[in-house]
Amino acid sequence: DSFKLVNDTMGHNAGDELLKVVAGRMVDCVRRNDTVGRFGGDEFVLVLPHVDDNASALVPLLDKILAAVVEPIMLEGQKMQVSCSIGVASCQGAVDSTWRLSQRTISQMSSSAPVRS
Repeated sequence: DSFKLVNDTMGHNAGDELLKVVAGRMVDCVRRNDTVGRFGGDEFVLVLPHVDDNASALVPLLDKILAAVVEPIMLEGQKMQVSCSIGVASCQGAVDSTWRLSQRTISQMSSSAPVRS
């Protein structure tokens, strides 16, 4: 969250740098076989294979990601801090699980307002 403010006040180069720093911090939080990808704009998707389907089991990882993202960042000599909204969708099993997961994620994103931490 707040990425647009950085783009608007400091320019797109600073916004791009912010995205790179935040992405790197998320990569540092996940396992080697997990994937962090930019979904669009300031949205990221984490694909975490072989994770327990119990969403509460992800709380420690999500807390770690949140703590990493909200750490202050120096951009063009200015200390910046952004926040993070996190949602979880899970899917197990079948060959079409990636498709089903993407549909559940899109449905969740479009049907509810993000929860802010």
